[in-house]
Amino acid sequence: MNEKKNDDGSSFSKLNVENLFSSKRGKKLQSKGKLDIKTLFRKQKNEDQSFDSSILLENITKRKKRLDEKYIEIFRLCRDKIIAANSAGITDILYEVPEFVPECQNYNSFESMNLIIEKLNDQQLSCMIINNRMIFISWHDLENKLISRYEIKEHDDCHTD
Repeated sequence: MNEKKNDDGSSFSKLNVENLFSSKRGKKLQSKGKLDIKTLFRKQKNEDQSFDSSILLENITKRKKRLDEKYIEIFRLCRDKIIAANSAGITDILYEVPEFVPECQNYNSFESMNLIIEKLNDQQLSCMIINNRMIFISWHDLENKLISRYEIKEHDDCHTD
């Protein structure tokens, strides 16, 4: 009898259902004489096939934390640029945030700029968005702002006594 051969030279005569669909654990199919779809494709209890949504939540939480850390890192770079400019006697800068951050899929340049502006406004620095990545930052009138702020606070303290 002439056996048909595969491209790799192996024989089709050794091809059977047991070889095709045996489990990874070495158990043989127990079809009890019947061979049907349920027998061939029955689900096996396997720990690595289980699904737990807490894993998804954990990944979401990690991504958000990584994104928040990236926004803070970008703010710190801006802060360092302000400090360097101030040391050189400069009171106005343009700061450009990254357009994208490869390791943070949800990074948004506007969110990054808004965080920077919020933190700098808290420190009485003037900020203005120039475009989708650029902020104009100025502290040339910082002294006047801080004096006015102090006077208003002092005035409010006098009226509360």
